[in-house]
Amino acid sequence: MNTRNKKIALTLAATIIVGGALSFTNFNSSDAAELNSTKEIHILPMKISEQLNNKLKNVKLSYQIPSIVIFNKHLSDKEYKDLEKKIGKFHIKNTYSKVLEGFSANLAKRQIELLNNVSFVSLIDLDSKISLGKEITITSDFVKNSDQ
Repeated sequence: MNTRNKKIALTLAATIIVGGALSFTNFNSSDAAELNSTKEIHILPMKISEQLNNKLKNVKLSYQIPSIVIFNKHLSDKEYKDLEKKIGKFHIKNTYSKVLEGFSANLAKRQIELLNNVSFVSLIDLDSKISLGKEITITSDFVKNSDQ
């Protein structure tokens, strides 16, 4: 490396170091105090499907949306009652316990948001008709009463 290239490299390195130091000095104690005074933010994994999330964007908290809730474990009757205490009363249309665990119900936007915080909930999705072409149509009613 010749002298000219060394000077360019040293100048560039010095610029980066001095620029970083100046940026750090602009972050003073009042900035640190402001960061400490802000509310703590908890980022949870999004268990709400994209389709349901899009539907939730422009509705009131009490608006009822047909939903399917999938669990990562089996729930007893007592656990369903405890869940209802946590998110509010809801009427179960169907329960699922053979292929997957969960239920379908009309749920308020606020209930769906609360379910997103429940540890044993894996997915919350819009309960809707899914068409896989002209010949096959699948709805949540397909397995209606299959677990009862």
